[in-house]
Amino acid sequence: MMRSRRAQALLLALPVIAAGVPTSAETPGLRKQYLFDNVLRPHVRDGRVDYTALKGETELGEYLTAMSGVSLEDLRSDRSRKAFWINVYNACVLKSIADSYPVAEVKDVPGMFGESRGTVAGKTYSLDQMLNDMLRAFGDPLVHFGLCNGARGAP
Repeated sequence: MMRSRRAQALLLALPVIAAGVPTSAETPGLRKQYLFDNVLRPHVRDGRVDYTALKGETELGEYLTAMSGVSLEDLRSDRSRKAFWINVYNACVLKSIADSYPVAEVKDVPGMFGESRGTVAGKTYSLDQMLNDMLRAFGDPLVHFGLCNGARGAP
């Protein structure tokens, strides 16, 4: 029974990520959302991330660099803003763990949630700031189903 709940949580997260893919009419930085998809496809299998391979991946850094120059005003709907922040949060988690890999647990990454992890639209954020200031502001408890904190027991 527990396995099917985990699978459901992962399936719920995937459409949220897809909802953030912008149209060609949006800014060039937003069009680079495909980079995150290119990172996830070869490095995530059965809900597990291959951090050894991800450590050498350049597209994850390219994606985060592109997101640093995005204009948040170009995100026209709550749905696209929510998906955008979920994607950026998850990318920062993956990058933080990959940069420190090998680590036994996410708590072994120094400053994992409290230190600056990503720049979005020219402003630097910690994971805690992204979660508390940006994602929780949507008032949608389901947003947590789309987030990955890097722990084995998390979605």
